[in-house]
Amino acid sequence: MMDLEHIIKENTQLMRQLIAILQSKGGCFNNDDIENNAHQSFVYSHTGATDSPIEKDIDINSLTLKQIIALCVIYKGNFEQLTGSHIKKINQILDLNTTEQHRQIEALHMTLVNLEQVTKLPNIAIHNLCIEILANWGNLHGIAERCEFVLSLISSKHVIKDKTIHVDPNILFSQAESLILQLAKNGYRNEAVEILNQFKAKKLNQVAIEHLPEVIKIAKGILKN
Repeated sequence: MMDLEHIIKENTQLMRQLIAILQSKGGCFNNDDIENNAHQSFVYSHTGATDSPIEKDIDINSLTLKQIIALCVIYKGNFEQLTGSHIKKINQILDLNTTEQHRQIEALHMTLVNLEQVTKLPNIAIHNLCIEILANWGNLHGIAERCEFVLSLISSKHVIKDKTIHVDPNILFSQAESLILQLAKNGYRNEAVEILNQFKAKKLNQVAIEHLPEVIKIAKGILKN
């Protein structure tokens, strides 16, 4: 009975949303409207009697340098997918100037913000770099030592190639998927297909995890140009 009531409730909500779409479009809508709206508004996480929307993943490329640093200080890489909850927590910490986390964020930001070798890196590499710096924080005394350590990591490409620095595959896949979709939506569908072909894949989930950073790099290059 509970399952039936739940289905009826969701169907009622969906019908109300579709009616709203119909009214907003003067009586016309297409399949894309239905699919997009159903995806955006009717995906739920069921806990007890309360329905709450599942949060949309956040692209790490949308973060500022200070937000990336805060992400690393607060979560230390321990998350599967970047969501609005992470961003909310990050912004809360950045708004406070009395916590130890905030002081560490500011200190690391001062270290990195004026280093061109850092700021030109992709955000995922900056994230990896920050994780490595924080792991050695107790051995780095002052901004000069931190800068020297950062530059040594970059020059050795340790931050990008070292297998001991773990990047969650879900984050890489989400970022690659977002970029491939951007290419397709902006008239570069052939280019998106060609990227997949380079890795002998027809779908993104057929690309090996270790090749996802290269997919991201190529897609970003096309979008930039």
